[in-house]
Amino acid sequence: MALDRLLRATSVLLLTCFIATIPLFAQKITGDISGTVTDASGAAVSGALIRAENIGTGEKQSATANDTGFYRIVNLNPGQYRLTVEASGFKTTSLQASVDIALVTQANFSLQIGSKTETVEVQDVAPLVESTEDRLSTLFIQREVQDLPNNGGDFNNLLDGVPGVQRSPGGGFQSLNINGQRATSNNFAVDGIPNNDRYYGESSLGQAAISGTAAALIPLDGISEFNLQSNPGVEFGVKGGSVINIGLKSGTNQLHGNLFWNRHTDAFDARNYFATSVTPFRLNQFGASGGFAIKKDKAFLFLSYQGFHLKDSFPSQVTLPTAAQIADATSCVQTGVNPDTSGTTDANGNPWTSCVNIGPGPGSDQIVGTPDDGTVSAIGADLLSFIPTSTNGTANITAANALDLNNFHVKFDYVFNQNHRVSVKYLFGDSLQSQPAAAGVPQSVGPLATNQNMWNSIAPTRAQLAGLNYTWTISSTKVLESRFGYQRFSQRIGVNNNIDPNALGINTGPLGANPQDTENFGVPAVYYLGYFGASGYPVVGGVQGYPIITRPDASYDWQEHFTMIKGNHTIKIGG
Repeated sequence: MALDRLLRATSVLLLTCFIATIPLFAQKITGDISGTVTDASGAAVSGALIRAENIGTGEKQSATANDTGFYRIVNLNPGQYRLTVEASGFKTTSLQASVDIALVTQANFSLQIGSKTETVEVQDVAPLVESTEDRLSTLFIQREVQDLPNNGGDFNNLLDGVPGVQRSPGGGFQSLNINGQRATSNNFAVDGIPNNDRYYGESSLGQAAISGTAAALIPLDGISEFNLQSNPGVEFGVKGGSVINIGLKSGTNQLHGNLFWNRHTDAFDARNYFATSVTPFRLNQFGASGGFAIKKDKAFLFLSYQGFHLKDSFPSQVTLPTAAQIADATSCVQTGVNPDTSGTTDANGNPWTSCVNIGPGPGSDQIVGTPDDGTVSAIGADLLSFIPTSTNGTANITAANALDLNNFHVKFDYVFNQNHRVSVKYLFGDSLQSQPAAAGVPQSVGPLATNQNMWNSIAPTRAQLAGLNYTWTISSTKVLESRFGYQRFSQRIGVNNNIDPNALGINTGPLGANPQDTENFGVPAVYYLGYFGASGYPVVGGVQGYPIITRPDASYDWQEHFTMIKGNHTIKIGG
C-alpha cells in the first residue's frame, strides 16, 4: 500500500507540473480495444463487465459497458488478448483479440440469454479493422517483420512496399519520402521514445552510412511490430509528416527465443566482366533473441542481438598513365620538348610530339609543373606518386569494401499490480564501414601512401537509445503514462588517411584549433590531373565535402499522457 501511495503521489506531481508548463502533444505506443455489448435483439446491455487478459504475460484490465452498450479498454500493450464479457442473465462470452501499436481493435459482443456459469466461446479472432479512427496507417505485424525478405535486416527496407512511400534503391541519407513530404518531416519512435537524429532529420537507429548501407539497426527479432501512419493525429506532434512507430518485444511467461545465421560467399558467383577472376565476397548476417519471465506474471526480460559483417570489393576498368607518359610530361616541363617515348598518337593517328602546355600558368600538365622555370613541381610529384601506373594505359582494379555492424537491445518489464507497471529498455548500435568513394578509384601506392585504401570513405557510427515507461491505471476509465527517454547519435564520415596537407606543400587553410588536431587532416581532393599523352586519370585524394562530423548528437525527452473515457468519447491530454 505504501508503494502504491508513493507511486500515485509522484505521478500526480509530475503530471501537474508538466501540464502547467509544457502543453505539447502525446505519442501513442499502446493499443485499445473498443466495441459494443448487445443482446440477441440488438438492444444495449448496460453494465456488462468486459475483461481483457494478455495471453503472454497474464496482465488484466477491465471496463464496464455504458448505457449505450459501448466500452473501451485503453493503453493495452501490443499482443494477443482473451476478452471475456459477463452480464446478469446472460451467458459468459469470450473471444481472442489482437492488440497492435497505436491502433484500435473493434470487438463487438452479442450475448445469449442464460446463466453466467455457461460460457460461449467465439472461435473467430476479432479483426483488426479501425472503424472509429480517421487515419491512413499500415501495420507490419511480428510475422511480417520476421518472414518478409529483408536483405540487410533493416526495418526501413519493409517500407518500400507501402503505398505513397518513395525510397531511393538501397536507401541512403534522406532517402525516405512519404506522400511527397520531405525526408526530414518523418517522425520515428521506439516504444514511444523519440528516435530522431537532429543532424540529418531521420531515424537515429536505422540511420544510413556510406552508399545507403545501414550504420545502426534495431534487431528485427527484437521488434514486435511497427506502424506507419501517413496522416497521423495531433497526438503525435513533433513533425508534420508521417509517423513510424516501432514496438519492442517483451518477455512472457513462456520461454521463447530464436537463433539464425545467413552466409553468402563467392563460391557460386560468376566472374564480373571487368575482373580477371571471381570478385571476393563474404557476407555473414547472424543474430539471437530470447524472452522469459524472471517472476511469473510480474517480471519479464527480453534480449536480442543482430550482426552484419561484409567484406567484398568493387571491380572496374580504369585509365591510368604509363611510366613513359609521365616521362614525356616531365620532359615537357624541364625542356619544353616531348620525346614521345610512350608512342602516343593523337585522334588522327599521328605521333603526339607536342607539349600540351608550353607557357607559364595553369595548363594540362600542371600536375608535374609548367615549363616557365624548367622545374618539376614538388607538390605535383608527391601527388603523382600516389597514382599507380599501367603498362598499356588501362587496368582492371578492385577496391576493398568492408562493413562490421553490431546491434542489440534489452527490455525489462515489471508489473507491480493491476494498476502500476514499468518498462525499461536500452538499444545500442555500433558499426565501422570502409568503402571506395566512387567506382573506379584505384588503390594508393608509393612511398608516401599510408595504406593501399587511402581514398576509401571511413564511417565509424554509434547510436544509443534508453527509455523508461511507467503506466498508472487510475481506474477503468482513466490512465496516466509517463515516459523518459535519452537518444544519442555519433557518426564521422571521413577519408582513410590522416596525412597533413601542409606536409605535401598544400595549404588548405586552418585545420584545427591546435597543432595536434588531426580531425581535418587528409590528402585533399584533386579532380583534374592533366593529360599524360592522350590518357588521363581524373581524381586523387579525399572526397569533396568530407569530413562530415555528427557527434555527439544527444537529446532528452520527458512525456506525460493522460487518457480518459467519458461516455462514448475518448479524451487525451499530454505532451
